[in-house]
Amino acid sequence: MSAFYKGIVYKIGNSFQIVYPMKGIESFLKRGSNEIENHLTKLIVNSEGFYDSLFQIIILWSDGKDIMTDIWLYKGIESEDTGYTIDCRTYRDFSEVHEAGISASDGIVLIGKETELAEDYRKEKKSIEDYIHGNRPNIGNIDVF
Repeated sequence: MSAFYKGIVYKIGNSFQIVYPMKGIESFLKRGSNEIENHLTKLIVNSEGFYDSLFQIIILWSDGKDIMTDIWLYKGIESEDTGYTIDCRTYRDFSEVHEAGISASDGIVLIGKETELAEDYRKEKKSIEDYIHGNRPNIGNIDVF
């Protein structure tokens, strides 16, 4: 499993973001600064479809000289039995890309654990805010970004 920093919660606009920076992104975004929030705000404000999702899980990673952003949009409940409808977008800097695939396998593991946690909260009739501000799943996180 790749080295993810611990999840960070932001609220940009009307929705929450749970952000997982990957080791290596610190060469682009300084630790302990507002650079992640500024990057995400610019990306979300200039893109369509973010505000119709309940929340997003975001993976930030680097690819050469570019900041890559995988955004998983949790759009609502498909059905009580199946759970959330989820869409995924990938951005190279601020441009959406379609040839990058969905995610690396470590990203899928992270999304699976976060979704399992979200589903547990939903099935226990807890609020999205309880999930967002609750403990993040253990994915072998390193340090705080």
